[in-house]
Amino acid sequence: MRTTGTRVVGAGAATRPGRSGAEVPSLLEPRRQRPPIVRWALVGAFFLAVEIFVITTWFTSGEATPTSTGADPVPGYIKGWAIALQIVCPLIFVAALVYVVRQCRRERRLTFDAVLLIAWCLVYWQDPMLNYLRPIFSYNSYLVNLGSWTSRTPGWMSPRGHLMPEPLVLGGTVYGWFLFASMMTCAAMRWAKRRWPHLGSTGLVTVGFASMILFDFVLEVFFVRTHMYIYASVVKELTIFHGTWNQFPIYESFLWGGMMAATGVLRYFRDDRGRSVVERGVDQLEATTTKKNILRILAVSGCLNVMFIFTYNLPIQVFNLHADDPPELPTYLRNDLCGEGTPYRCPGPDTPIYLRGQEGDVRGGGGG
Repeated sequence: MRTTGTRVVGAGAATRPGRSGAEVPSLLEPRRQRPPIVRWALVGAFFLAVEIFVITTWFTSGEATPTSTGADPVPGYIKGWAIALQIVCPLIFVAALVYVVRQCRRERRLTFDAVLLIAWCLVYWQDPMLNYLRPIFSYNSYLVNLGSWTSRTPGWMSPRGHLMPEPLVLGGTVYGWFLFASMMTCAAMRWAKRRWPHLGSTGLVTVGFASMILFDFVLEVFFVRTHMYIYASVVKELTIFHGTWNQFPIYESFLWGGMMAATGVLRYFRDDRGRSVVERGVDQLEATTTKKNILRILAVSGCLNVMFIFTYNLPIQVFNLHADDPPELPTYLRNDLCGEGTPYRCPGPDTPIYLRGQEGDVRGGGGG
């Protein structure tokens, strides 16, 4: 190897004479590879741009309005759970904020947990995307909501998606405290490492995933049984309490538990400077601390968006294609997404996939 000024010329690199007579790299020389932080930050910037576009067009379209509970009265016990959870969940989110702020002040830098918390908030926009092809899931419209932004998502197919009552107070804050789920994954992996010192990376990751599958099962069965949301159309053979409002697809815990575990794995396997694999190279960049932190946030959020798509939103669509007919549902859980009073039959074995704007046929059941 030899240098020419500040450029490095490797053996075999194509060169040409410079004005001074010295050889300099030609255009045929491969460009220097971008560090991981830059590549992942570009991914994050792309998803952030899509998110801004979706939310902005949703508001300007006039679709950002509350979804009504409909004709059926909401029982008092459901109202009680809704009010309580819309107080508790924001409080847990505040606890997560306090934790990362104190951590940042103690270490005098933007910590990875703070970056991860921000990234979790930035992927919230993907929450209702499991209805991308068919309306198989819905929240309780008694929860504070403005409908949903899903119909403004590029390529969205499921009709009437804007009526899905995305719970801004409940759902929005839960995504913030999913930071604790990432931390729980790491705790499970550290416990496994102490319990079985010779356990390799594959074994540790398996323990982390198993812990989150169990955590998700307990958490989601609770939310389903309090009727904060419902998996209306599910694969019968892979569902417990099938045919009731409490039905819960087991594959949900594997998919969403996998998503939470993946973020914990990202947090666990960091280098001696506390950098995750997608932040590698940030310390070598010639940039201010603020710019580096922005790149870190974009990189981690880009990674979480990719995880969300490939760990959850794409696989769930496969299960949705094989969904069974839903049980009879009250208006505050069905929310006019399909069935009686709409032009569309609810998902089932004999129900086609409707295109947005295409009228269906509610005859033959499947609506509740």
